[in-house]
Amino acid sequence: EDWEMQPLSIQLFSATGQLVREEKVEIYSSEQQLQWNISDLPSMIYTVKITQGERVITQQLGVQ
Repeated sequence: EDWEMQPLSIQLFSATGQLVREEKVEIYSSEQQLQWNISDLPSMIYTVKITQGERVITQQLGVQ
């Protein structure tokens, strides 16, 4: 499918809107997983933004 050919951008924003992390990955399978070590991040609510082509997904992430 077309979605498998488009790179995926994953961005992590702090509660104040600052970009904390960003990674771009190539997608080869709908089963593919990505792991980030977030143990060094301060406790707060973050926003994860996933962009692929024109599709954008945002989700809140709480780090304690």
